Amino acid sequence: MEKSEINFLHKFPKVKTELGRINFILERCNNKKVLHLGCVDEGLTVERIKNRSLLHLQLKEIAKEVWGVDISEDGIKTLKNQGITNLIVGDIEHIDQISELQKHNFDVILLTEVLEHLNNPGLFLKAVKNLFNQNTIMIITVPNGIRFTGLGYALRGYEFVHPDHNYWFSYRTLCALLNKNQYQIEELRVYSFYDHTVSIPKKIYKGIKKIVVKKKLLTLRNL
Repeated sequence: MEKSEINFLHKFPKVKTELGRINFILERCNNKKVLHLGCVDEGLTVERIKNRSLLHLQLKEIAKEVWGVDISEDGIKTLKNQGITNLIVGDIEHIDQISELQKHNFDVILLTEVLEHLNNPGLFLKAVKNLFNQNTIMIITVPNGIRFTGLGYALRGYEFVHPDHNYWFSYRTLCALLNKNQYQIEELRVYSFYDHTVSIPKKIYKGIKKIVVKKKLLTLRNL
């Protein structure tokens, strides 16, 4: 193997796989003061309010205090019409310019399935540092560009991607982005929507797990 090829190879880490991401998030946000960025589930907000599956509502049930920021004026209005308070319409790429947030000390900054929608993730990562205190953690989840589901579609000649996504992330690219912006990664996990140990034979699952990292879920601190 050429030396130049070796420089491009990055071994997948051995990390724990979570079944879904919601339970992990709720556990980490329990009894905490939480800043929920991208709190509106655009296009699905009304439906998820009705069936009580909207993450922001679940956070309000278990957190000590929750604030939400989203760029969608209609989505924020919908949440306010449900009697939800502590909501702000804003562009999180410039979150350091939202003066209302500067007076708060948040335990958890939550960014779940949002980073891939931003025009400039690096700009956000720089701006949000102003909201960290010594004990603040940020939880980020992103879709993984090399997940098994996407590979299956690619073999059939399709790219399976949300129409509003600007990026695919992998273990290496996500860590590189965070390191370049001086963040310390404390935990890294993957999550799946399916329990593969039940749905397919364990030998096959172990083989898939060796070559495919599913969705990313990590916790980090600002250095």
